[in-house]
Amino acid sequence: MVKVCKHCSNIQIENLQKVISSDDIEIGCIEHCEEHPEKVYGLIDGQLVVCDDESQFITIVSSK
Repeated sequence: MVKVCKHCSNIQIENLQKVISSDDIEIGCIEHCEEHPEKVYGLIDGQLVVCDDESQFITIVSSK
């Protein structure tokens, strides 16, 4: 399961949906906005993952 914030995670949800099922994506606040304003981040299986760019985050998601 991947959880991202559509406002603060700095990722295009549509790009995430290209590599995993929409059923495995939860969209909502993950309460880490102020900590990583310039990074791409989300919760992957409950673990916070912070990346420099969207492609890096998507690569990690697709490898799970």
